[in-house]
Amino acid sequence: VIKSDGVHLAGMHYRAVITEGAVSAKAAPALKALEAAGALVPWQLADGEATLLRALDHLTMRDVTLNPVTPSVRMRHVRKAGHDWVLLWNEEKTPISTDVRLATSVRHGKILEGDTLRESSWIDGQAVRLPGYGLAVIVL
Repeated sequence: VIKSDGVHLAGMHYRAVITEGAVSAKAAPALKALEAAGALVPWQLADGEATLLRALDHLTMRDVTLNPVTPSVRMRHVRKAGHDWVLLWNEEKTPISTDVRLATSVRHGKILEGDTLRESSWIDGQAVRLPGYGLAVIVL
């Protein structure tokens, strides 16, 4: 369902929908509704990541910040069963390390490393190491 504050789908709320490149003509009615609600962010790789981030910053507050900024990391933040779940994926072969800060009042939790399934304590601002094509899950 598309509303003035974004998209509501299966109990989740998305403030913006990003389209990259050409989209199917079948999607045109939904895209027009998203655009009318101010929730559509059309983007091309040639526009650069900075353009995408500016468009998203205009729509919503950042809830996860990486330092250094790492374009190969994809993230999903879900609030479920009273916990914040932050899923981080490295979409490149090269391993990365980046400090992760969350816009939440909880400052410590657990991290699960996807390649080893090792669980350890995690503190807001702590470095997260992701192997090539690896993932990690932070739970607060």
